[in-house]
Amino acid sequence: MSIGERMNDFGGTVRDATPQDGYRQTGQERFDAMTPAEQDEQFGPEKAEALRDGTISLADLVDHSELATAQDFITEKPLNAAL
Repeated sequence: MSIGERMNDFGGTVRDATPQDGYRQTGQERFDAMTPAEQDEQFGPEKAEALRDGTISLADLVDHSELATAQDFITEKPLNAAL
């Protein structure tokens, strides 16, 4: 095995994703790569500041709506619900 490889539970080799593989940034990586002005524009100044200072995490903002006649979908919680 080479660097970045490991065995899976079935005896096969698993290789860690790399940017060359089409690696997708995590939400936190994307947030951290933004300037504070871009963060404010994307999330609103109050949410962005709460994310920057660690009061909330991006996971705290994730919610979902259940629909009876269609698939559920992911929504964003308002700041007061995330605190």
